[in-house]
Amino acid sequence: MSCGGRFKNVEGGGLPAVTNYNYPEENPPVRGPSNVKFRFEEVSSSSIYLFDQKSVNSDLEVFQGTTGAALTQSGSPTDTSSVSGWVALGDITLDVPDTGRVFTSGEFADTTYPSVTGRSLDKAHSVALINRGADPTYGNIAAIFQSGIQLDAGENYQFYVELRALAGSPSIAFWVEGYTGDYSISDAYNATNTVAASTGSTWTATRPAANFFSVPSGATGVSFDFSTSGFPGTTPTNYAIWVTIYGTDADSVVLVDNIYVDQYMQKDAFTSVILPSGYLLQVTPDLQWPDTLSMFEEGDSRPNPHLVTLGPYMFGGGLTDKNDGSVEITISSSDADKIFRPEFNRYLWRAVAVSDNGEIGDGGFPVRFDYVGSVLDRDFSVTDVSDDETSFVKVIRGKRNARLTILVNGGSHPGVSYPSATTWTLTYITKLPKETISLQAVDDAGALSSIEYVELITSERTLKPQKLWNVFDEYALLVGMDRLPGESNEDLSERIADAVSNPGSHLIDGIAYGASRELGLKKFKSALTFSKSSPDDGTEVTIVVTAFSLRIRHESYTHTETTLVHPVYRTAALEKKIYDDPTSVKILSNDQEVPSSKVSVFTEHGERPLLNEIHIDFDPALGELVSVVYPYYLEYRFSDYKTLGELYKAVKAAHPELSVVLDPELSGAELSNGLIAGEYTFSSSSVDLPWSPVFLKQVSDKEFKESFRNTDGSIWNTRLESWIRTLKSTVQVSWGNIISDKDYWDAEDNRRLAFDHVITLYDPPVSRFIDKNGKIYDPESAFARAYKDPSSGKIENTLLSYQHFIPGVASRFDLIPDLVSLRSSDPEISDEPSHVVGETGSEFIDLFTGNIV
Repeated sequence: MSCGGRFKNVEGGGLPAVTNYNYPEENPPVRGPSNVKFRFEEVSSSSIYLFDQKSVNSDLEVFQGTTGAALTQSGSPTDTSSVSGWVALGDITLDVPDTGRVFTSGEFADTTYPSVTGRSLDKAHSVALINRGADPTYGNIAAIFQSGIQLDAGENYQFYVELRALAGSPSIAFWVEGYTGDYSISDAYNATNTVAASTGSTWTATRPAANFFSVPSGATGVSFDFSTSGFPGTTPTNYAIWVTIYGTDADSVVLVDNIYVDQYMQKDAFTSVILPSGYLLQVTPDLQWPDTLSMFEEGDSRPNPHLVTLGPYMFGGGLTDKNDGSVEITISSSDADKIFRPEFNRYLWRAVAVSDNGEIGDGGFPVRFDYVGSVLDRDFSVTDVSDDETSFVKVIRGKRNARLTILVNGGSHPGVSYPSATTWTLTYITKLPKETISLQAVDDAGALSSIEYVELITSERTLKPQKLWNVFDEYALLVGMDRLPGESNEDLSERIADAVSNPGSHLIDGIAYGASRELGLKKFKSALTFSKSSPDDGTEVTIVVTAFSLRIRHESYTHTETTLVHPVYRTAALEKKIYDDPTSVKILSNDQEVPSSKVSVFTEHGERPLLNEIHIDFDPALGELVSVVYPYYLEYRFSDYKTLGELYKAVKAAHPELSVVLDPELSGAELSNGLIAGEYTFSSSSVDLPWSPVFLKQVSDKEFKESFRNTDGSIWNTRLESWIRTLKSTVQVSWGNIISDKDYWDAEDNRRLAFDHVITLYDPPVSRFIDKNGKIYDPESAFARAYKDPSSGKIENTLLSYQHFIPGVASRFDLIPDLVSLRSSDPEISDEPSHVVGETGSEFIDLFTGNIV
């Protein structure tokens, strides 16, 4: 049992201070010129689970009565007409109105017990349970329960109850109960149809015998988690929740305010930061100020002219994830020059978290270290290299002080010796004709000196293999192939046959087959073989291999769910990958069916549909909850099932209607994303999914590109955005002036040559993006944030709407985006704006580029 609020935090709060620096290998107490790594524990922000409430009337307002009398008659299992959704047992289960209630001594087993006054926690309505200490019967047990609760199989839930002890030392029992068949009040009391009960973690076949929670004085909240799986026998068809009081402590009184059963859903979608996007590194000489944090200018301290703040360091830019809950900052030599000064040798440092939006987290206490860089570099040197090119044995000598030992290529070496306290010698045997080794000194406190590099050269004579030409080389030449190094005639003959049956081409599968063959890598035409367990049942199975997942569709896969229609975008998100248009969409508030002509799988700019979203062009449904019935795919993402073995086991376990075979020549450790994209439908036969060790994925697959997005639809701080920015900085693509008759896209080229657009500019310059607070965003930031900001809402273009523009080049087959010209260098052409398609014979200066709708 856990106590606390109904909604639980699943992360720490805010952007907390970095507190754990306990990584001695990267944070030595004494540093030299090469000790440039700072490692610390990563911090996280707050996030809250969203719940889907499964209980009904959980605030107990349904118990409202005018007299405050007992809710049931003594000895009778029937509840009164004032009860709706809940059932009360016993004449000592009492109604407590929002104004409170006095429990008189006549209502207790001991008539001399003093009267008690009680009122609910939220000053609303509640129910009182009195313990008379007698054997539990209808008349003298105090309990309430709710039956008919529908819970999905295999999901996680939370039971939560709010209590207040009014008298005595009460003990409360509460549990979740699963049953089958009918569940009348008499059945419920006697547990006639009960098949499982849970108080958290596990299910038992009978009700809990001693699940008592001692209620402390005052108010408290109690909860436990349970899952609808792992039942001891029969799986329940419905569920009930119980709260009851009885035991040896007669005349104890408990108020029950709220009772909830909630299904765990996703983490709070409105929490924009879970982990910081980067960290600042702050370093200052230890100035011996009385308050250590004042040297970091915290509070009302005076400025510190020696404080240096570096960063922010981001992942891929000086910040490394150590995959153990810690991160590491590596500073450059130029940053080290900003920090270390000859007049100081003692320093303090700390890391400070930075959010995606540039918010600075709390600063923690710093860590001290000594810097001895100038001393180490002065005392360590290489004085002589005996580099006889005819010998594999090299002798290198140098100077040191007595506290230094020598590292070779970053570690100890058996050839290092120390003739005296101030000298060292390395005897090194080379393995390559040309070899460069690194030499470095380490202080006995762990500080590292600068690195000295020595290049060693050894002359050698090598034997060069010479291939013997034979008839197989002749045949290989006919198909444009050469023998691979060390390749036998048998292996070469197999590649020749493969080149004839699977010729290379510019298409995705042709490149995969051709590249595998030219590199001597084996491909498999039947890496996974699918067939139906019952071939003659008349059903069809569709298998789709995309750029990033495997999808399986059977005629029985139909799903019903409740989702919200976006009031502006007219879209609704789905839990599963939709296969075809929904068979039914119904508005829940009025049971109105949405016409099928108004519902479609959502598409954007004519590209491939988004299979987890539908478009509902029906005004009464906007902003409403709708029930959607639709056929779906079961999807297995390669990021979740990285190897063919994992994918094979997952599909085999989840699809008893299918027979799945992994090619016996494969180990199962091969990467799943080597499956070649394609679509297969079969009913009685079997299909083979080919696999190649050469992974080529279609950039034009919209879902592949969409898979890089954040959960809110943005590409802010993702790999996709970093690639786009790299393209923009390295490829000279200009959208300001385009000569339309020199270079243009053709629809046939797009289809035949598999060209596709890459986002090189987020939006054209004819834009002025502003949020509701008046903050201005550049086009890159507006697009990368999906035109939404967590704190200020929607970002809008006050000049031309972003929906008028498609980022990139050749977004569709019909030459969109258009080239809209303002003027022409040809005097015979009017200065009026016009749409240009294909060759024009004239040079136009482009005003903006996009799809004008």
